[in-house]
Amino acid sequence: SRDAMVLLTNYDWPGNVREVLNVSEMLVSLVDKETIEAEDLPERFRSIDTHRSRAAGEDAGSGLKQAVRSEERQLLLKTLSECGGNKAEAARKLGIQRSTLYEKLKRYGIG
Repeated sequence: SRDAMVLLTNYDWPGNVREVLNVSEMLVSLVDKETIEAEDLPERFRSIDTHRSRAAGEDAGSGLKQAVRSEERQLLLKTLSECGGNKAEAARKLGIQRSTLYEKLKRYGIG
C-alpha cells in the first residue's frame, strides 16, 4: 500500500541490503494477502516518530520498554518465518511454552 511504501522508504535501513532481504522475506512469508499494509510492517517501521522523539530526550524508561517490545516482536516474526509458520516448532526453538507463544502473538497482533 502507499502507506507501507512511505514507511519503508523513510526507514534508515541500518542493516543495509541484508535487512531489506530479511524484511522482504518475512513479509512475503507472514502476510497472507496481496497488498502489504502499514500495520503489517514490523513496529520499527511504524514508530519512526517514536524513535525520533526518544532521541530528542523523552522518558528513557518507556523508550526501553518500547525497544524491548519491538525486539521481542521481531524475534517472534523471524522465528515463525524460520519455522514455516509452525507455532509448536517456533515455541520449542524460542524455549517457551506454546501457550506463552500464543499470548505473545496475540499481544503483538501476529496471526
